[in-house]
Amino acid sequence: MKEDSQKNKKSAISRFLRKLDIYGKPIQLTFKGKESFKTTFGGTVSLILLLLLLSVAGYKLNDMIYKNLTVVKKNTLVSASNSYVPPEMIS
Repeated sequence: MKEDSQKNKKSAISRFLRKLDIYGKPIQLTFKGKESFKTTFGGTVSLILLLLLLSVAGYKLNDMIYKNLTVVKKNTLVSASNSYVPPEMIS
């Protein structure tokens, strides 16, 4: 009986993730009455991308609200110059 509840739980999660799949492969005709073939893996990837996008947006929104100004500092070990230096003659 315990195995049946675990199977139902896994299939419910699988169905949920398949609904999230935004990269479903379009098919020419129909497959079981649907125009795209959605998978559990595709739903998982879609969920991860959505969470990543929301976290970056939240981070940027937090910076904007609290006016945290990000500053790029120049490292003294790196020399960036717009002047042309001719190559040295070795021979």
